[in-house]
Amino acid sequence: MSDLNRETVEALNQIKAEVIEKIKKETFDAADAQNKAVKDIIARLDKLEADKATSQLSIGDIAKDKNLRDYLAGKPVMAAATGATGDAGGYLIPEYAAVEMVQHSAIGNPIRELAKSVTISGRDYAEVESGIAGAAWGDESANNARADSATPVLTENRARVFTEYAILPASEELVEDAAFNVESWLIEGASAAFSNLENVAFWSGNGTSCPKGIGSYELAAEDAWSVGKLGSVTAAGSALAADDLIQLQTSLDDPYQANAVWLMNKNTFRSTLKLKAGSSAANMFLLWQPQLVNGKLENLLMGSKVRQFSAMPDFGAGASCVAYGDIAAGYVVVDRIGTTVLRQLDPKSGKINFYVRRRVGGMVRNSAAIKLLSVAGA
Repeated sequence: MSDLNRETVEALNQIKAEVIEKIKKETFDAADAQNKAVKDIIARLDKLEADKATSQLSIGDIAKDKNLRDYLAGKPVMAAATGATGDAGGYLIPEYAAVEMVQHSAIGNPIRELAKSVTISGRDYAEVESGIAGAAWGDESANNARADSATPVLTENRARVFTEYAILPASEELVEDAAFNVESWLIEGASAAFSNLENVAFWSGNGTSCPKGIGSYELAAEDAWSVGKLGSVTAAGSALAADDLIQLQTSLDDPYQANAVWLMNKNTFRSTLKLKAGSSAANMFLLWQPQLVNGKLENLLMGSKVRQFSAMPDFGAGASCVAYGDIAAGYVVVDRIGTTVLRQLDPKSGKINFYVRRRVGGMVRNSAAIKLLSVAGA
């Protein structure tokens, strides 16, 4: 400072004082403004506490909800969730609840899991099933004239895909304001309904308006199957017997035994669990054998897995109540692309229609691979 004159020093000191004063004032103003904002938020929270709709809000709810954040910040809120409920802003804040959607499961669709599955780009799927050729022995010392052998017959099996659909309307407000994903919920519900529809069709479908099911095919004697006709064992008595199951299992040809499973509904399954083979302690044995599979004890019926198929009938006159066979070799499920969802707004009603659809077909592809246990008619 010794090189500066007195007037210059005083001018610099004045500037310094003004800067310090300005800094102090700005700091005070900022703190005052912050305090005022905090007080405003506290006042708004005090109003919200009296509103039952917000009594259960958590910090996580506040962080997720834009309307609530805007309200606390003093910003205008542009949309109402449920309608006016007072001037405290509660009508602008959606009701919150702990939403855990309990979705009912589908009945079960074992054919989807067990059968061959194909996806096509057209309307029909066809396979050719071949019969067995004839053959004979020849002896060079005998008459050299040899008869022609039977040529195997080729038969086309054709499955057309049919449309299963669900039209599910929902209000715009529900779709926009619900505390869970309404669209996903509706689509999951439709998928479960489709599984139930297929479950029935894969057993009793007629093949003209839905897939052709296993139980809708004509029956023949157990060893007299032909293309389009399934071999059948007739139950010997008025109730399910162990001998019926033994007869059914042994009627299936050897090439299909390795991957064969039992199909039956839960009532038949319950009856089967109680069965024993033999009539006295000397020759009685259990039909079920325990086996450890992936750390879980699984009972096998005469060495093969049992899958419950709810669409199958109970044991009764005229019913085919048990199936046994290689389902992948014997049945095919045909899908046309997959599930599609069309979302369409109806402005007149204010509803959003979710149109969910899937095109599916199915058929027996190898008539030798599945056998049925049938009960004689009344």
